[in-house]
Amino acid sequence: LRVQLNVGIEQYRRRLLDKSLQMWKIFCISSYEKRSQLEQIDIYHNTVLCKKILRHWSIQSKEEALRREYIVLATERRTKRIFKEAFIKWRIVTEETIRRELKLIESTRLWALQRFFLVWLHWSRRRSNHRLLAYQSNAKKHYRMIVECFRSWRNYSKESGYRTNRENELIGRFQLHAVSRYFNG
Repeated sequence: LRVQLNVGIEQYRRRLLDKSLQMWKIFCISSYEKRSQLEQIDIYHNTVLCKKILRHWSIQSKEEALRREYIVLATERRTKRIFKEAFIKWRIVTEETIRRELKLIESTRLWALQRFFLVWLHWSRRRSNHRLLAYQSNAKKHYRMIVECFRSWRNYSKESGYRTNRENELIGRFQLHAVSRYFNG
């Protein structure tokens, strides 16, 4: 019995050892599988994370490039607008300056023309007055001469009794015509 008992205990120990080894084997395999799964999960997670980071970086870099392009375009447009506004203002200032200078030149020219015209007017009035005075004095002399001529002729006619009424009318008309011609010009 003792031998049988020893055999039973031995069998029990072997079975227990076999079961323990199997359990250990299962535990080792399962822990290995778990570790490999965890490693695979870590690798997958790292891969996904790297892909996300790469995608995010790509999008960010594209947005940054677009933003830089927009900044460059905006700067160019702003520069063009500033140059355009500056050119327009410069042109306006130049036109105003030219207009002022032309106005000054024109006013100076008008002043000179006005001054020249006033001097000429004064000179022509004086000349005209001199001419008029000379013309009037000549006309008066001529008139006096004609009047004296007719007076002396009338006196002569009266004395000689030679003149008729018709001749007297003709002489009077001639006197009126001559006098009006010299005074009315």
